Amino acid sequence: MNNNNLFYESLTELMTNHNLNSAQLARATGCPTNTISDWLNKSSLPKIKNLLLLSDYFDCSFDYILGLTDIKTYTRNITPVSFKVRLNLILENKKITKYRVAKDCNFNENRFDNWIKNENIPQTENIIVLAKYFDCSVEYLLGISDVL
Repeated sequence: MNNNNLFYESLTELMTNHNLNSAQLARATGCPTNTISDWLNKSSLPKIKNLLLLSDYFDCSFDYILGLTDIKTYTRNITPVSFKVRLNLILENKKITKYRVAKDCNFNENRFDNWIKNENIPQTENIIVLAKYFDCSVEYLLGISDVL
């Protein structure tokens, strides 16, 4: 199943369990109604900032919202680590080069290099690919949790 379908299933379940329609979810989270409609039409995944809003509202992990796990709970760091720092630590700990990851994940090497050197955070689709590749949670990869 693709990532948009997994996210759609998880989001619709959360909305149903909270008796919310898209307009109510928009008001509750501050996410634009048209953005929520795109998610419900399976045409896009949320940006990281919107994942944070959804996670806070539904009190669950990014991975749960994205449909990557059935575990709803999460632990956030008191002091988050930047994505750049976390990605570099993972590469160092796994003793893998950025070029190997870029090739294995079918990323443009320049774009991947930009993620490592700057504070640019990849789109959600790419974060999911990296989290699966490194066998860690999305929140761990983003540096907001120390739980793999």
